[in-house]
Amino acid sequence: MIGSDKQYSPRVAFRLLAFIFCCFVAATVPAQSDEVGDEPEGMQGVFRGELDISIINLYVTVVDKEGRPVPGLGPEDFEIIENGESREITNFAILEHGRRVVPETVDAENRGSSESGDATKTSTRHVAVLFDLPSLQRRNKDRVVEAVGSFVREGLADGDQFLVAVNSGELEIVSEFSSYEASLMAALQGVADLDNSGDAVKSSKRMLKRTIHTSRFMKMNKVPLSSEVVVDEGYVRAQAGMLQTEINNKRQYEFQRIDQAIGVADELVRALAGIDGPKVVLWIGEDLAMRPAYDLYQVFYKKAAFYQDILRLSHPELWSREMDLARQFQHLAASAQSCGATFHVIDASDRDREMGNADYGSPSLDDLINSEAVGNLWTPGTDPTEFWEMTEGADFMALATGGSVQKNTRDLEGSVARIREQMVLTYFLGYQRPGAPDGKISSVQVNVMKPDLRVRHHEKVLNKTGDHHLADLALSRVRFDIGGNSLGLSLVEGQPQAEDEGKIVRSIQFRVPVESLVLMPTGQVHSGNVVAAVAVLDGDGKTAEPRLMRLSIAIPSDRYQPDAVAARTLRLLMSPDTRRIAIGIRDETSGLTSTAVLDLIPVEAPAEDD
Repeated sequence: MIGSDKQYSPRVAFRLLAFIFCCFVAATVPAQSDEVGDEPEGMQGVFRGELDISIINLYVTVVDKEGRPVPGLGPEDFEIIENGESREITNFAILEHGRRVVPETVDAENRGSSESGDATKTSTRHVAVLFDLPSLQRRNKDRVVEAVGSFVREGLADGDQFLVAVNSGELEIVSEFSSYEASLMAALQGVADLDNSGDAVKSSKRMLKRTIHTSRFMKMNKVPLSSEVVVDEGYVRAQAGMLQTEINNKRQYEFQRIDQAIGVADELVRALAGIDGPKVVLWIGEDLAMRPAYDLYQVFYKKAAFYQDILRLSHPELWSREMDLARQFQHLAASAQSCGATFHVIDASDRDREMGNADYGSPSLDDLINSEAVGNLWTPGTDPTEFWEMTEGADFMALATGGSVQKNTRDLEGSVARIREQMVLTYFLGYQRPGAPDGKISSVQVNVMKPDLRVRHHEKVLNKTGDHHLADLALSRVRFDIGGNSLGLSLVEGQPQAEDEGKIVRSIQFRVPVESLVLMPTGQVHSGNVVAAVAVLDGDGKTAEPRLMRLSIAIPSDRYQPDAVAARTLRLLMSPDTRRIAIGIRDETSGLTSTAVLDLIPVEAPAEDD
């Protein structure tokens, strides 16, 4: 993943205990064994390729001033700037309605090696639809589910693959990637029937905002033998303190809610990394704010402005920095940039309806005094500018990944139609970077050499190494069971064994036909190396960064036969409720990769010693 912040890459408790390697030739070869610690030699820098260039691919969209996609562009219309340096476009294609088209004006060298001489072929887009149930109100969820149905039908006509998932406290896959309309429509209906908590969240927040609007800080005290009225400072501080406590409680809850939603979205995005082609996440929720409860504090701050000399309140901009989600959204954007996924966000809140239903009563005496004191008219009710802060996180994700945000979505059909319109036409741009893949992050800027056009793309790219790619393949396999198996890899589980601290040891053997590997004769043996990546899905639906290791294969030459099987047994310490394990391998000589997955049967946790 891009970046070094790992807080939002969930930890899955599994340890690599030992490896026992056996090469079976004619079904009879003595086993060899070796012990490996928690950090096996070769986990870092395993890549041994001879490439001296890196190929970076980008999927971009171009829109006009009205936000409509612009067709008919060629490679001469684009400019790529990476880390301040211009890069030559070496690959170019247009993806339109599921078809990959290379214009006739593009020379053979710029067609890209993946074209294999064909000017046109399909390019499957994978679209993951993620519903954030804790934020959605029932009415809005039903409306958006209905609108997404038409979005899916149109996408299926273009050959897209759709996945339906929900944040139900964890990432829950309702329907795996599919192009079967009936199952997808059934999955959407299932989402409509699920419980959601957005109504209670919005109601509680609305009540607090009303309390702030109708509260009175002023308590009139008449000085004896005088007509002078003074402010009771203790009363003001007490009233303000109670409101601040409630606002901080709401901020804490909202922080946790959005933080958890980001974690679920990150789980989904990381698993998309091993899937080739364009990838889109359609994130559907409400109030994906970067600064929790900022709108509440703004109302309070305006209300208490007259008493600033007494209360010494922090300015809203400073207050919001004490507990914001900027780092979490940046981490999610980095994950999306690493896997090449574009975020389109639908904020399903009906803001017009919220404003129409806002009723905070008539201005209080405090409001009238404040208005007169600060020189503006104080109008109780919903402030339209609050809505910008409530979608700040969604705006950030769209900008960082080249997507879009649909707000104030009373017309949800129109919103999904606009997203679909932008997805229909995509430009594929590839460029070369000197040197072998190095795993480094680069800033990239794509310009269109025509006026009044805007281009949307990822702001950063990751130059993936072979290890990055293999880890991505393992994650996609363990989450979605998607991936190739050109080497004929298979997995077999042995008998689980109880371990201390409520853990168990699972023995997982992976097997590969020798004829699939490139083993070179060296002296008296045929030898080679493979890199393995191990990914697991735990009982809470979370994954960790895959563990990588470099393994040697050595077979006595007099026993080398094409029909033999090379096998390796991994002993893994993990939780008893672990759901699934996937292993990916790469033959370092041929560069070929394979992945396989094994569903695990949960076992009872061993009893704790007294």
